[in-house]
Parts: sequence; structure tokens; C-alpha cells
Amino acid sequence: MGKGLATGDIILQMSTEIRENENAGELCQRLAAIAQILLPKTVGLVIEGKAPRTPQPAEGQDYAPVLNSGLERIDWTRSPAENANYIRALAPKPGCYTTFRGKRLKILRPTPAAGSASPGSIVVAGKSLSVGSGGGLLTLLEVQLEGKRIITAQEFINGYRVQEGELCV
Repeated sequence: MGKGLATGDIILQMSTEIRENENAGELCQRLAAIAQILLPKTVGLVIEGKAPRTPQPAEGQDYAPVLNSGLERIDWTRSPAENANYIRALAPKPGCYTTFRGKRLKILRPTPAAGSASPGSIVVAGKSLSVGSGGGLLTLLEVQLEGKRIITAQEFINGYRVQEGELCV
């Protein structure tokens, strides 16, 4: 360990890809599993005095911004891909939300989709629920209305009788 931000030497490391629809919570679980593999090996190498040491690059480190409730609201003017990545980055906690019929609607599993609608305008196509986002569509796969359990888009459409053109703000 060293003084400052990311200044200690790297002893062991392993890389992993972030999966296409993986959210922060799922990634955290996978990284914890990787840490369970690397930590005993690292400690063993340190105890034996055989730990390889690679200095961390001096550039590229920065403090992450503090998360606050203002960052949780979805901006429907952003592109579908930006919104999907943003939502995945904050899921499952603290999560991202929009307002539907005056209540908070937490979006848990999104995916960009073809098509377009006005920002925040709901598009219902059979079992699919999408929202206009930055000139495209963001399909919502799992949602959670405040005070309720997590449900699929189909359950949400059926249970709340969601109508084409309603707004998420």
C-alpha cells in the first residue's frame, strides 16, 4: 500500500469483461469471486517474499463522484445506449428511476431497441414495454413501482393497464 490514490504496487491481477447486460451488482459478485481466487495467492507470495511488484501507472486515476439522489433520475433525452449503461451502472442499488402516474418507477433491466418515440413516451407492443429515449427506444425488461415488488414488463403492462403514449418523466 502507498500514500495517495491507487499508488501501491500491483502484485497479482486478473481481467474480466463486463457482460453485455450485466449490472453493477452482478459484476460486483463476479469480482468478489475473482478476489477469492487472487487473495490467498497474493498473501502466500507476500509471506514467501516472492511477490512480483508492478507499479501502477501514475496517470488515469481519479476519485469517483459521490452518488446522490439527483443522479438516480433517468434523463430521457439521452440515447438508449447511454441510458441502458447508466441504469446498469446504478443497478440494483441505488438504482435509477422515472416517474409514472405520479409514482417512482425504478428501472432494473433495460436494453436499447429499434424504433423511436418522443422522450419519455411509452410504446407498448404486445408483451414489450419501451420508452422513447434520445431519438430511439429503451425497452424495459424489469421494473419496480415504489412500494411494490420487482416485476417483468409484461406483468407491469397487464397489472397497470399501461397505455401507448403515456409518459415517464
